Amino acid sequence: MTTQTKSEKTFVAAKKIIGGLIGLAFVVFVGTKVYPLFHGPLVNLPISNGSTVTDSMIHLTGTAQYTKSLIVNGSPVALSPTGYFDEHIALSPGYNTITVAAQDRFGKKTLKTYAIVLNQPQTTAVNIPPFNNQN
Repeated sequence: MTTQTKSEKTFVAAKKIIGGLIGLAFVVFVGTKVYPLFHGPLVNLPISNGSTVTDSMIHLTGTAQYTKSLIVNGSPVALSPTGYFDEHIALSPGYNTITVAAQDRFGKKTLKTYAIVLNQPQTTAVNIPPFNNQN
């Protein structure tokens, strides 16, 4: 049986630690590449379901990760290479729904529906008598 010197034991321990770190880095790298396969598209929007707004146009911006195509209320939306999108949506007075559908390159789909209430101030009609030019 051979005995190892202190420097040999330190060298063996360092090799094990370095090998473990390389293995961990490999697992993390592979995990980040495989994650989209299992999760599907992620869409982040700054609106919440049940919001009340007063402007008849809503400016919808957000990001879509792991997304090949994005459709908002039935219309395709252009995505930047980083997944950013910017869309304007006209709202009707009262209850509105915004449907966001995303699909990734593997065919997985995500569907989100938001209820938005447009609460516009009521306008009062003013009757103006016709101009009568009699001198």
